[in-house]
Amino acid sequence: SMIFAIIPRAFFGFSFAWPEETSRYLMIWVAFIGSSVAMKRCELVSFEFFVSMFHGKNKFIANLIAKAVTLYFLLVFINVGIQMLPSYMKSRASGLPITLFWPALGLFIGGIFMLIHTIDGGIHDVLGLIEKEEP
Repeated sequence: SMIFAIIPRAFFGFSFAWPEETSRYLMIWVAFIGSSVAMKRCELVSFEFFVSMFHGKNKFIANLIAKAVTLYFLLVFINVGIQMLPSYMKSRASGLPITLFWPALGLFIGGIFMLIHTIDGGIHDVLGLIEKEEP
């Protein structure tokens, strides 16, 4: 979509309004879906500084606390997102024939995937600890 913004501007002296918006809205989707993939791979910025201060079982507990804080944040993020979706349905994009519901949906879906990956990671950590403690 950026080609449709750059070429006419560079060679013909005009530009379309929709390519910039399309790129911005797709960037929202890519950022939040990509963040959920990074969270699944444990590559997303988190409380690593806090967790790395501990060792052994204390590190495990600190990691669970970090996951609980992340879980709380994601629940608040998703809840606020759900409350805001109706207002986004009323707002229209300036250059595209869509409502702002569609870009906002990328945040919501990315947040849901991050929530799922956080819960999965917490369960995986607890099950790993239980398996280590069994004789």
